[in-house]
Amino acid sequence: MRFTENGPDIPHELISAQRNGQVIFFCGAGISVPAELPGFKCLTENVAQKLHATDHDIVKNMIERGEYDRVFSWLRQHYPSDQVDYHILNSLKVPRSPKLENHRNLLKLSKTPLGEPLVVTTNFDRLFERAQEGLKHYTAPFLPDLQMDRDASGIIYLHGRWQKPNLKNPPKYNLVISSQDFGKAYLSHGWAARFLSNILRTRTIVLIGYSGDDTLVRYLLEGLNAETGAAHTNVYAFDCGSEGEVNRKWSSLGVNAIPYPDHSDLWKTIEEWSKLAATPDYWENYIHNIAQSSPRSLLPFQRGQVASFISDQKGAEKFATFNPLPHAEWICVFDRNVRFFKPKSYVPETEDTIDLLDDYGTDRDPSRAELERSSDQNNFLIGDDYVSTLPTHETSKLSERLSNLNYSELWRVNSRITALSHWITKVIDQPETIWWLLKQTTLHPIILDCIASKGFEESDNPPTKLEKFWPLFFYFHKNQSNNCDYEWFKLKQKIDTKGWNSSIIDQLSEITQPELLAKTYRNTDTPINSFEEIETIIPVFEVHFPHLTYMELEVPEAWISATLEVLTQSLKKAIDLSNMVGYPEVSSYNFDFPALTSNKNSVSSHTDNFGKLILLAADLIKRLAHIDAQELSKIVNTWPDSDPNVFDRLKFFAWRFDSIIPASMVAQQLGTMSDEVFRDSSTILELLEMLNIRLSGFSQKDRLKIENWIWAFTDKDEWEDQKRFEERKIYWLGRIFSKIDETSTGLTSLGKTRLNQIKASEHWKDQYLEEEFSSGRIKGGFVSTDTSTHGLEKLGGTELFEEILRRESDHSVFLKENKPFIGLIKADPIKITTELVSELEKGEHRTRFWQQLFSHFPESASTDDIKFVAKAIPILPEEIVYECRYTLTSWIQKQLSKALKNEQKIFWEIWDHVFLQLNNYGPEATTSAIGETRRAGRVVRTSRKTITHALNSPIGHLVEAIFQTIESWSLNPATNDFTAILNRLVLSLNAIGDGSANATTMIALRYNYLFYWFPDWAKEHLVPVFAVEHENAEAAWRGLVNQNKLPVGDAFWSIKSEMIKVLGSQVEWEDEDDFRRGLACIVVAYAYFHGRRKKYLQDYEVRTAIRSFDDESRAHALWQLGRIVEDYDCWTTFGKRFFKRYWPLEREYQSRKTSSQLLMLTSQSGNHFPDIAETIIPFLVPAERGDMFTHSIISETPSIASQWPEVVLRIFDRIYPPSMSTAPYNLRKALDEIAQASADLRVDPTWKRLDEICPVR
Repeated sequence: MRFTENGPDIPHELISAQRNGQVIFFCGAGISVPAELPGFKCLTENVAQKLHATDHDIVKNMIERGEYDRVFSWLRQHYPSDQVDYHILNSLKVPRSPKLENHRNLLKLSKTPLGEPLVVTTNFDRLFERAQEGLKHYTAPFLPDLQMDRDASGIIYLHGRWQKPNLKNPPKYNLVISSQDFGKAYLSHGWAARFLSNILRTRTIVLIGYSGDDTLVRYLLEGLNAETGAAHTNVYAFDCGSEGEVNRKWSSLGVNAIPYPDHSDLWKTIEEWSKLAATPDYWENYIHNIAQSSPRSLLPFQRGQVASFISDQKGAEKFATFNPLPHAEWICVFDRNVRFFKPKSYVPETEDTIDLLDDYGTDRDPSRAELERSSDQNNFLIGDDYVSTLPTHETSKLSERLSNLNYSELWRVNSRITALSHWITKVIDQPETIWWLLKQTTLHPIILDCIASKGFEESDNPPTKLEKFWPLFFYFHKNQSNNCDYEWFKLKQKIDTKGWNSSIIDQLSEITQPELLAKTYRNTDTPINSFEEIETIIPVFEVHFPHLTYMELEVPEAWISATLEVLTQSLKKAIDLSNMVGYPEVSSYNFDFPALTSNKNSVSSHTDNFGKLILLAADLIKRLAHIDAQELSKIVNTWPDSDPNVFDRLKFFAWRFDSIIPASMVAQQLGTMSDEVFRDSSTILELLEMLNIRLSGFSQKDRLKIENWIWAFTDKDEWEDQKRFEERKIYWLGRIFSKIDETSTGLTSLGKTRLNQIKASEHWKDQYLEEEFSSGRIKGGFVSTDTSTHGLEKLGGTELFEEILRRESDHSVFLKENKPFIGLIKADPIKITTELVSELEKGEHRTRFWQQLFSHFPESASTDDIKFVAKAIPILPEEIVYECRYTLTSWIQKQLSKALKNEQKIFWEIWDHVFLQLNNYGPEATTSAIGETRRAGRVVRTSRKTITHALNSPIGHLVEAIFQTIESWSLNPATNDFTAILNRLVLSLNAIGDGSANATTMIALRYNYLFYWFPDWAKEHLVPVFAVEHENAEAAWRGLVNQNKLPVGDAFWSIKSEMIKVLGSQVEWEDEDDFRRGLACIVVAYAYFHGRRKKYLQDYEVRTAIRSFDDESRAHALWQLGRIVEDYDCWTTFGKRFFKRYWPLEREYQSRKTSSQLLMLTSQSGNHFPDIAETIIPFLVPAERGDMFTHSIISETPSIASQWPEVVLRIFDRIYPPSMSTAPYNLRKALDEIAQASADLRVDPTWKRLDEICPVR
């Protein structure tokens, strides 16, 4: 958290540790500089000058090198020690009125758990004692044991305490200032190192007033590591400088760096932090005040302050009880997924489109550019997610017991998350909260309890859309399932092992339960602050059956009835859900009811889960009808009286079996069914299928009942007028009666009369009989292109083009567009070109048709066709050439060069004409077809000098056409004249606008080829472009990186110096991942392939290049290494040497990404595994994809884990840190194989640690 806008970012865990009295500040010379005391450098210079030691070159040189401790060792060797100490202390005399605000603030921060000040200082001055009188002090080497004396407080002078200098009767000063003093304190005698070690066992150390380059720091930390044998995560250091520079200095020392830009920013932060420490109410009031504002109106560091405040339980509880409450919009700051949401390119490009990271990001968040460079799977590791458990804070422990515990109440614990949940429930009615809730897949039980209480009460006023929404939303979250397929397979496995029993029926009942599926048809990525807008994004809920993806059951006869009853209950539940709270958008119309046949109903690839359940029910109905018709009749009688979408259709299927229900009962029950039956043609089809089978068994009276029921069609919609209703009624009744009349039994005499009456109606059309009964659904599909030219062959001139335009504008046929001109091109390119030229002579440009001519010119066209079109190009006006710049130049590249092999002069004339036309038109004529990159409506700066831009540019096409001639014309550089080619390449390199960059990229793609055959030309025209100061250097290097082969020999040496600059990131180009990864591949390749006489890249050059890469590129370098090792089987000769010679050893270059690549290299190593593993283990840190490695080492027989268990366990120790709380996939199995291969490893601390987090076997 930042206390000020430009101040240092204080980690959450450090603030928390300070609050708990666990932090001790170690104070260096920098804290006394504002009090006008000298730092270590100034002190050294002052003392040396007083003693005239600067007359000696050795002293001056040591001061220049910053070896101040060695200066004092030299001084004490050559001058009396009491004189040296006298001048030291005399130089540190405190001014009469020193500035002590910083010291007072540090005393407020550096406190014991009892709240007493406790500061360690390596300074000799007594400014802390001046800042607060009465403090106890300890002087080295008589230091307190903080493990034994936990109540110790005051000032600990680690390197000595200032005394009044006295030359006449000098006391024993015991100052630690020379290299010999440091050696005794931290190494030989070791009292200072032991003191530090004791502190680190119980406290967090904060270094302030030091630089990472300080000699004092080196002694402090090296002495500490020598004592404890390890680096520590609970040591922090403030240092002035850029973030990258400061982190580099301190990370190598094993210290967490806290960089800041200016000393004034540091001290302002210390002042504000001390206020928080001394008066918590002051800070709570401050947070309360700024939290009343919209987070968008605040600065990132202020949003970070509020986020930090709720980062521990106490702060979150205070936040949830603030009065007035902070607005719900703060959830956008707390939720990392909201802040980091990646704007979609399809978002409408309006001026008010925003990037949420700008509006809600904190000062701790990365920039959007940094997020873009990070892989998607790595984003969850970046930034703080304040609505989740933070890695730096302990979470509340849940109570667990094998019995007598109410597990439904298990989540009711006091924690930071529950406090935030309570805040959410208090602002749940605000639009921003509802917007956020709609984006979540699961919710905390406290929030769900709140939603459950929001059901609307019965009243005369109809419920609002939002009131209807809450109960559905609660049901949706409360009953959604996880790992549906697993539950189904678990049931199948249970059936296979234990057979059918009552528990199978119970389990089947659970997994066939329907759920609600939320579908949002209008989504917004930005928070909503009005209820009107909220109502537009409330989802539509549909009923679905999530568990039935693989539903295939062989139900024994004895269990058919029970299974059918289970399916009946599931279907009833689905109908209840569809009618839930009268929510009109929830409807069973989304049930995809499959057609049912009397034979075996098979599941097709188009059958959805609901359809599978229906097919299973239908097969059970058919089987039970033959086994126990009476039992089936009982089940059917439990079905709803009228449900046209589900149970009515099932009834129609069941009634096909005459043993289930007599004909008279069918006629009677049909009369009770709703007119809704006639709304769906599929339901009518089921009815007609049943009647076709059973009608012959019906009496005349029952047939007449059925016909009367159908004839009494009264399903009139409110919006329909009488005429529209009569038309629809005639349409349905005529078709239904006609189908019944086609059965073997046919209609009754009255039915036939009614059918004739229908057909005599003015609303009847005979073509209605041609329509089949099927479910009406929305149509969709791919748009087809109709290029037919029927009737156009006889037209010409203006009449032809007007008719083409008319047909192209005709959209009367659904999902079809008319492009007759394309058909004309394919039929006769010469004729259509003649027509275009004729129009040109009349002054009609017909530009769109010229574009179609070049873009759709048939690949099978004859050489004569191509030549004829080519002759028209020189007469094209500049405007047409410009409008056709992409299609025309592409046509020249792909087709013209091949056709004019024997007429090369004509080809070059056309090439020259098009090039000059484009060049004369202006810079816009040479730009790439790849436009600006936009995110959230804003233009994002990206390089336009890429291979993709070049390949899609007019000049890029023309350059490709030049190189195409070499292949198409079978030109040999050794025997043919390449003057025409080389001259036009030079011309292209000097094209206007982006054209020169695009040409450079395409030419640099052939750098090796050109340098080999035309070295003088390449050195004159191409090599200079690679100079990083050249305007097209970026284009040249991007082209070179995309070559398939490395430059070697003189081709390499000619550009090496510039390559070193590019590899060293001495250029300010808009980086793109593929370019940096390409450079990484080149570096590794040059490390492997040597020149004839010497290495292309020296060892230190390879190391320097790898250090300069970003994390993604370094990981890609390891990928390239793995590819070389695999392709050339060279682990022993190159792979192992690569890590010894080239891979940087510094801790800062070992990351999750590089570890993932190292693991991949190891898992593919075969018999080299133990050697590769031993080599890469020192470079491993917790990896992004450790679970993949774990899977790979157990996936083969014999497995890697069983062959080399000790080595695998050592890798696990590196990639799975102690802070990990959940086991990666397959870790349990891997540990079992390790233990089976070597039982002794069960007592290994790493095995035991990982075993504890794995599920019980």
